[in-house]
Amino acid sequence: DVSALGNVHTLDLSHCPVEDVSALGNVHTLDLSHCPVEDVSALGNVHTLDLSHCPVEDVSALGNVHTLDLSHCPVEDVSALGSNYDLNLSNCPVNDVSSLGNVHTLDLYDCPLDDISALGNVHTLNL
Repeated sequence: DVSALGNVHTLDLSHCPVEDVSALGNVHTLDLSHCPVEDVSALGNVHTLDLSHCPVEDVSALGNVHTLDLSHCPVEDVSALGSNYDLNLSNCPVNDVSSLGNVHTLDLYDCPLDDISALGNVHTLNL
């Protein structure tokens, strides 16, 4: 139970069997990599969020996260992530990236992309 940790500034729970993260929405820097987390709807106010290698599919609530790592997640719909500053989607089954043209740093390594023409304004792009 991590419900008492909601006001910690930096929290690393990587590789922990944590599933319920609803109380962690006020954490500034949160590492949940390799956790069985699926519902991340409460984490929209986290500044830096690592969800790499998690079974997360719905990321619609994460549009305000500054730095977001979703690498190796089964995420397909990234239309809500156009306001992220630093976004890692490497090894995700993403093919529509038309909404990500304003992301500053974007990692799309090993993604099955159809069209990258909307990414002309991205500052740092890794394909």
